[in-house]
Amino acid sequence: MLFAQKIYAFNDLLLPYFLIGFILHLVFGHLIKHHYIVPINNSSKNVGLIIMVLSVCAGVSFCAFLQAGTMLLLLTGVFMLLYRFDNRKYYQDSCSWLIPFVLGCAFLFFGEEMNTSFKFYNKHLGITISAFLASAVLFIFNFISKYTFYADIKRQIVYTAQGFYTLSIIFSIFFSAHTAIRPSIFLIGSVVYAALYFMSKNKWIPYISSFVFLFGYLFSLNAFTQLPVFFTKIMWPFGAILLFVIGYSFLKKDFIFSRGYFVTGHLYLPVALFLNLIFNGDQSLYSFVGAAVIYLLSAKRVNKEVFIRIFLYGSFLSIFIFMVLLIHIAFSTYYSHYAYISLSIFVFAYWKINKENNKKRIEDFLIPWSIIGLLAFLNQYPFGLPEWLSLIVYSLLVIAFIHVRGMSILNMIPLFILFVSTHYYILSNAVILETAFNVVLVFALVFLFGGSLLSKKLYHVANKWFFIDVYTIISCLYLLSLYAYQLEALWMKLLPGLLIAVLLWMQRKRVKQYWVPAVCSVIYLLQPYYAFINEVRLPAYFEREFYMLPLVCVIIVIRLILNGRFRYQTSYLEWGVLVVVALTLVIDALNSNQVNDALILGTLTIIALLAGIYFRKKSYFFVGSIVLLINVILQSRPFWGNLPWWSYLLMGGSLLITVASFYEWNKQKMGKGEVIVIVKIKNRLRKNFREWQ
Repeated sequence: MLFAQKIYAFNDLLLPYFLIGFILHLVFGHLIKHHYIVPINNSSKNVGLIIMVLSVCAGVSFCAFLQAGTMLLLLTGVFMLLYRFDNRKYYQDSCSWLIPFVLGCAFLFFGEEMNTSFKFYNKHLGITISAFLASAVLFIFNFISKYTFYADIKRQIVYTAQGFYTLSIIFSIFFSAHTAIRPSIFLIGSVVYAALYFMSKNKWIPYISSFVFLFGYLFSLNAFTQLPVFFTKIMWPFGAILLFVIGYSFLKKDFIFSRGYFVTGHLYLPVALFLNLIFNGDQSLYSFVGAAVIYLLSAKRVNKEVFIRIFLYGSFLSIFIFMVLLIHIAFSTYYSHYAYISLSIFVFAYWKINKENNKKRIEDFLIPWSIIGLLAFLNQYPFGLPEWLSLIVYSLLVIAFIHVRGMSILNMIPLFILFVSTHYYILSNAVILETAFNVVLVFALVFLFGGSLLSKKLYHVANKWFFIDVYTIISCLYLLSLYAYQLEALWMKLLPGLLIAVLLWMQRKRVKQYWVPAVCSVIYLLQPYYAFINEVRLPAYFEREFYMLPLVCVIIVIRLILNGRFRYQTSYLEWGVLVVVALTLVIDALNSNQVNDALILGTLTIIALLAGIYFRKKSYFFVGSIVLLINVILQSRPFWGNLPWWSYLLMGGSLLITVASFYEWNKQKMGKGEVIVIVKIKNRLRKNFREWQ
């Protein structure tokens, strides 16, 4: 140590202590092989290593980077000797990793020594270049090692070098001061990771390499103070293009490597397009054209259905944004909604030229997108005539496409949007009521007859799918909405109800239960009938009859239509209607107390009585009989108090004598085994009544 002190003036004892351990390890552990020394060879190695390691730790803790680097460089040589000449397994295994690690740390500390000693290094390079230096030395060592005994630790050297380079990348993010250092480290790092992949064939490394390259490109944009104006319009998506170019160049050589770059490119591309749109606005439209081409080509390269759809739909959306920006530049932002119909036309043209196996994917985009486009038109303000006419054309095109593709039940959505848009246009533009009535009527008739022509059935089930004539349904909505646009004209008040009744009647041959729409049609005819009688002046004596008698007519027609179906249910319904009508007419006759009302009521009850006898209907017969009796009693009411007292006594006595005589006569006849004529008539009537409905 004293001799070494004369050669090199030590400022501290770190290096001397290390040299003690180094000499102990080298001389007594390796060089001297005398039989007296051999027993302590291994212990000398171990003790020497402990001294050297403690010295290195002390040097690092005191920030003596030059001494620490020197000691680590010597320690590398020690580990190389151990790996070469010591056959103990734990030394073989550990030294294969310690050799590159310690060597890298040595040059890392040399770099840090320059960092503390040189102002330029500290200001512009720093610890980033120190880690880069360590990695570079290890890569050089890896190149040299294949010609030496240490060729079998080549894998460990590469991984360690990669680890130091990863440290360099991390340090460059937080500590690099010079703008050119960070992008350079990242771009070189992508190459380093690529080399590591081709050596290890780890499938995750290409993703790391591609991400490092991407960040290198983004950092390089910050390194340049001035960029060409044209390049600023595409600089964000240009990084994705570079990733795709690199991936494509390695496609035939190594698919896994190229896939990593493709995946990263596709993950970054939407972000790049968004950033480009934010910073460049309308001037970024060309980047969306490129994105559409990239997505379209990618859709043809992948095999999984989910990725095919993602890329295919991504290309369509890119074209849509391009159309929006183009409309902004050429016209105004007000007309942006026309980009929806433009894209629908483009996608339809693309669908037309595609093969059948790809058409289903395009349909799954085209139909929902077109519906969104219709909503975009509907959301436009102000909603004027051009927007409404455009929406009509757009809706009819969508409806035609959906119908041709056999998914007509989905047409309920565009049909309903068209229905809403029609009323929205009428209300928002204060259209004259008569014009509005005529417009809605035209739509109703078009869809009514269109539905009848396009579909023979109102609904049916085919291939486990339920189909329904949505055109007839929407036509019914249009007809119902006609009530909102009525004027004083009588025909405008009657026409909606009549057309709805006709619509229901037309469905008879389109459903299996033909009587259902027929019955509904007959019932709905009451609405225009009552609307009519409300508008005309009725004779006072017949007013209540005009309101109530149609109910009887309706129940008669319903029973004729049903033709024996639901006999018991309709019979009870008929009884109920007749009783309600009869009570209403009786109450009206009592309230008016006029002879004309009594004559009308009597005439109606006689008609009901005769109809019951002729058609053998119990309901009409009994209701007519009872009402006729009530009418007679009520009309004879003025005579009840004007008869002499003995007349009531005479009538009561006569009734009692008649009943008693009939009872006694019947008793005598029954004793002889005979039946009186009255009983025969009663039995015959009872038998006949049982056959009545």
